[in-house]
Amino acid sequence: MGILCKTVSISQFRVIGNTNDILGTVEEYLATRAFQCIDEGSDETSLGWVTFDDSSVNDFSAPEAVRRDHYLAFGLRKDERKIAASLLRRYLDQAHKDFLSRHPGLNRVPKSKKEEIREQVRGLLLNKTLPVSTIIDAVWNTDNQVLTIASLNNKAVELFESLFKATFEGLRIAPITPFARAQHVVPEHLLQELQSFNKARSDNVLAQIE
Repeated sequence: MGILCKTVSISQFRVIGNTNDILGTVEEYLATRAFQCIDEGSDETSLGWVTFDDSSVNDFSAPEAVRRDHYLAFGLRKDERKIAASLLRRYLDQAHKDFLSRHPGLNRVPKSKKEEIREQVRGLLLNKTLPVSTIIDAVWNTDNQVLTIASLNNKAVELFESLFKATFEGLRIAPITPFARAQHVVPEHLLQELQSFNKARSDNVLAQIE
């Protein structure tokens, strides 16, 4: 689900690093790793950035494609083709039978030929298989450097984090934990009391172990 849906699960991160030079030309950075469509062809996967409003658009040349006041909005798109193992096995069996029928002197397909046949069959099936898209919306608050993405899936988060780091050299994102969030809203004296409580509890646990 996207960020604009009525119900959405989100993860939030703090953008770490010097953003001064990057924020002014963020469109150019996104364009370097823009999503490339693989609908035509047999590529298995494609990963890149798309616009927030339309996941089929990878053109960031216009500022309004990304900028919303002091927010930057964009999306990560991953397209992937998957072939069911049972389907691949069925087509491979038929391809092996066809090969042996053309070579009656052989009782089995040579090992070196099996790999060639496998690649041919996979390529054929990939050409017939439409890729499945995964879209992850992202909103970057440039005032407080908080990045929000519409996903709680660990693999999706890792994918986003990896591409973000590769796109914006020198930057990284760190998860905002409940305690880190509390540091920004809870008065300082309460935080100190909480830290003292946690330390006392840890010391008590260690004393019992000893």
